[in-house]
Amino acid sequence: PSLLQGCTVAEMASSLLESLVRGSEPADRILLQDSVEQSGRLLLKCFVCHCMHRYSAVHVFLFDAHPSGWLRGLPAGVQERLNIHNGFSDPLGWNGSPGAVLATSGVESYLKTVGVASSEAVGVASSEVVVVVDSLSTLLLNQSVAQVCRLLHQLARHSSILIGLLHGDMHEDHVISQLSHVMSTNIQVKSVEPELATEYHGKSSVTHQKKSGKVITKAEWYSIAGDWSITSTEAAAVATHSEHSGAEEHPDPAANLTFNLSLSAREREARAKVVLPYTYNTRKKVEHLQVGAGRIFYQPDDADDFDESDPDDDLDI
Repeated sequence: PSLLQGCTVAEMASSLLESLVRGSEPADRILLQDSVEQSGRLLLKCFVCHCMHRYSAVHVFLFDAHPSGWLRGLPAGVQERLNIHNGFSDPLGWNGSPGAVLATSGVESYLKTVGVASSEAVGVASSEVVVVVDSLSTLLLNQSVAQVCRLLHQLARHSSILIGLLHGDMHEDHVISQLSHVMSTNIQVKSVEPELATEYHGKSSVTHQKKSGKVITKAEWYSIAGDWSITSTEAAAVATHSEHSGAEEHPDPAANLTFNLSLSAREREARAKVVLPYTYNTRKKVEHLQVGAGRIFYQPDDADDFDESDPDDDLDI
């Protein structure tokens, strides 16, 4: 409850990323992309903490990190309630580890793991279940893209929210495109500039498909507090603030010149009255377009003087 206290409706609508994390904007299939420059695991844990307050069961399948290290820093109450499946120690299930159920046995074994044995009970249990996969990149090392996409489709049918972490710099564009097509929300995290590192943890580029089918794309800076609450600001507002700050720091280069580069109001008025050459103004228009005032002047040449009765007069016959 401490994560959601003090969050007004206006604050929830202030940014897309905040609304997605807090649940005020519905999103059932979320793909979180990171890279070696900016890890997305901090934002993934923030999603998990907020889901714990809204859903009865959160299942986390770990393939990239050991559970002890992954749980470090989370509140004690969250650690006790999380259902952690260790796929890191035995990712291919060679030792019979139950944590590798997704990578080896598929969704049917997962349903038995979460206690959903019959198809009649799937609809009831799936409304309160959140599935988190960290990460999809490990699954793609041993499975094809089609198999992973099929797995995500099946998981989405049997859970309220599906969140998958993907290391985007490890895969080709067509792989990321296919996974993004399966998910309804795509969040790509990037590193922040050094001058903003003290205020924000990272920059997010969010592409979200609403229930109505409308697609929203936003770029936002986000920061995560010690209690795992999140705040974010649109990147355009941050860039504008940064530009204003930079303008105040740098002096005006034309401030101490011995001559004036600008014009006064009187000088601008005088400049506006000057008629530029070759300008087709009103006076020239009246002079050239007078009706009935045209005349033709013709000076005959000597060669043009001939007798019309003798057309061969110019011939030497």
